Amino acid sequence: MNNIKSQIAPKKVLFISNGHGEDLNAAQILKALRQQQPQVEIGAMPIGGYGNAYRNLNVNIIGPTEFLPSG
Repeated sequence: MNNIKSQIAPKKVLFISNGHGEDLNAAQILKALRQQQPQVEIGAMPIGGYGNAYRNLNVNIIGPTEFLPSG
């Protein structure tokens, strides 16, 4: 039974967000996820900014980030 558990791939979640506000909302969700499921691997792809809300929580950032003006 232990061998079967060790062969199961870890669950992964990727948060994709489009700006500072979405980063902040996703950060709140991933904090709760970490509390309930600490074994889940979490990554983030902020496509409309630097993803500082994720960085402050030591979340792995996927891909390059850059500031994009809104409007």
